[in-house]
Amino acid sequence: MVVKSVAAMVLLGAAFTGTIDHNRVLLNIAASAHDNRQPLDDFEPSAQFADLKISVEELARIKRLNGYCFCRDGAGRRSQTHCVVAGSRNQTVVTNLHLLRSHIKNGHFTSTECKFYNAAGDPPVDLQFKKDPDTYIFGTNDLSDPHNDRLVVKLSSQVSSDEGFEIAAPYQLWKGVQLLVVSSDREELAAGAGVITVAQTCIAMRIYPIDEKSPSVMYSDCSSQPGYSGSPAYIRNSATGKLMLAAILQDGHGKEMDGLPFYRNGTRDYQNVTRMLVIDGQFASDVAIINTR
Repeated sequence: MVVKSVAAMVLLGAAFTGTIDHNRVLLNIAASAHDNRQPLDDFEPSAQFADLKISVEELARIKRLNGYCFCRDGAGRRSQTHCVVAGSRNQTVVTNLHLLRSHIKNGHFTSTECKFYNAAGDPPVDLQFKKDPDTYIFGTNDLSDPHNDRLVVKLSSQVSSDEGFEIAAPYQLWKGVQLLVVSSDREELAAGAGVITVAQTCIAMRIYPIDEKSPSVMYSDCSSQPGYSGSPAYIRNSATGKLMLAAILQDGHGKEMDGLPFYRNGTRDYQNVTRMLVIDGQFASDVAIINTR
């Protein structure tokens, strides 16, 4: 499920300790009519999205609970993907499967090294790809169905003592709900490589629940570019005022999405938007299972 246009997916990276030229990075972002991406540290939503303004505390939590997973196998192959911590224990990460699928053999991960680096620059934490009991769950390796493009992995230790971001319930997501999406711009495929983390606000355009087990798929007008896979989408709980984790970005603009899986009445209404995998159904159940192990 590789996206060839400017709208694929980036992997959130570790904090960069040097000087970042924000203007240079932002100029490299392929803009669209609604593109409002800004450096996370300077994020200031428009009046329309005022409810998604983040506090200093929320900014720190987002940095500690977001990052990228960098993996290396015995053959020297390297892969990385944006990972986000999900669940109350802060010891489980979720992401898309497609960027790590080369590390699967006979239904098991073969990585000799796999670590989670958060955007706060804290020491990396190992991903536990172990059996008996399983410390990871993924859909299937058949990614022709986007609902399979999910991976849940337990970490070797707790990432942070912060309160984890609660996962949004299905009834809290609807057409028009406002989203806060956090992603990063990366320059190289290397553990600890420098990045700039960006945030944007956007709208959920359609949500398609498949059945009680499969996770829902959400289309949005969020901007994207190569490497944004796994970028988390948050919503604001109107009752509690807290941010909640709702979905992870999966695909960007381009023909790869035409008719997959929602080709409706011969139209291609969503070829210029992004697709997200909602953390509900079996995806949410997988998170709950790994959180107990």
